[in-house]
Amino acid sequence: MDKDKILVISLDNKSGKSEDFQIAESYDEATVIGVFDGLGGRILGTAEETGGRIASRKAAEITQDILAESQGNLDKEQALKIKDKSCKKLKEFAENNLPVSRIKGKLASKRLCSTIAIASLFKELTDNQKYLVKIAWMGDSRIYYLHPHQGLQQLTKDDLKESKDALEVIYQDPPMSQFLTADPEADWKINYEKFEFSEEGFVLACTDGCFQYLPAPWEFEKLLLKTLIESNSNEEWQSSLTNFYQDNKHDDITLLVCSLGKNELDFQNFHSAYQSRLEHLDKNYNIQSESSRDELKQMWEQYRKGYENQPEKIKVKDSVDDEEVKNNDLSGAKKKTESKQTIDEKSSNVSMKDEGENQENSQKKGLPRIMEVIDQNEDSKKLTNNN
Repeated sequence: MDKDKILVISLDNKSGKSEDFQIAESYDEATVIGVFDGLGGRILGTAEETGGRIASRKAAEITQDILAESQGNLDKEQALKIKDKSCKKLKEFAENNLPVSRIKGKLASKRLCSTIAIASLFKELTDNQKYLVKIAWMGDSRIYYLHPHQGLQQLTKDDLKESKDALEVIYQDPPMSQFLTADPEADWKINYEKFEFSEEGFVLACTDGCFQYLPAPWEFEKLLLKTLIESNSNEEWQSSLTNFYQDNKHDDITLLVCSLGKNELDFQNFHSAYQSRLEHLDKNYNIQSESSRDELKQMWEQYRKGYENQPEKIKVKDSVDDEEVKNNDLSGAKKKTESKQTIDEKSSNVSMKDEGENQENSQKKGLPRIMEVIDQNEDSKKLTNNN
């Protein structure tokens, strides 16, 4: 797919002060999409930019340069290089340009922080006739796969200090356990996975502003499908999504969508492919004012079976580990086969959103706060029964 066929939505929550950045590039063999969300806007920056904006901008630039060298091939070696070089450059910038912070406490320990979520989509089928996608991430920005029959699947796992599912994250907004920063912990690693898909679909990269303020995980999928089916071109789809987020944004919005296996975008085919999935969602996943907490949980338990049912991951055959990179200087590191590893969630002493920020964000969420509605409804039922 050509670069101009990638759907890109980028909206500032406050004009000219966005802390989100994105990359979208098409090479001969692969297409790359990626998002970066600067963290801790009040943490020390310069007179021109907040620390979060500096971090996400520089991380995006470094990532774009590294992947240009590999023509879009995001292997484990490139992922490690992106993480190490980004943190190194952020540290150099902090040391040379930032005054000593007077902020005390947990927000002072990390400078220039950003999430990262990138995906490399290969244009040619593999030997076993499947579509290859490689992804890397740190933080809570996400990569999704939108399947016409199985629906939306979250390919990344949020780096959080406490394990939370996608519904819990919406209402609890937990702190992250790792991200790109000038001051990373020694055990922080960039997550990396490879997937093979047997069917065509869409791959999405997005920052948390796209999904964090919707009342349930399936509402994000319904938004994508409704606007897709109402559109007859990539431009119309982009316009519909942009209009929705323009009216409902409470954070910076960055969303990139790239079709998998489609050289030409035929929206009539999309309509027929995704129509039954949307009808299924509309029939089975509707939150009403009279819905109870148990009913919401039941819907989530059913929906998450597909949402968390990731396609089979393939063994990483083109990777090197952190120590090998450090000892052999990435360019000379020997490639070796590595079994799939799961990165344990690490606790750190930093939360990029303090309690005051969490309360402020909660008040800003203009979309329905379903749990609050349900609680009020259940309280009303109890009063009625008591009377």
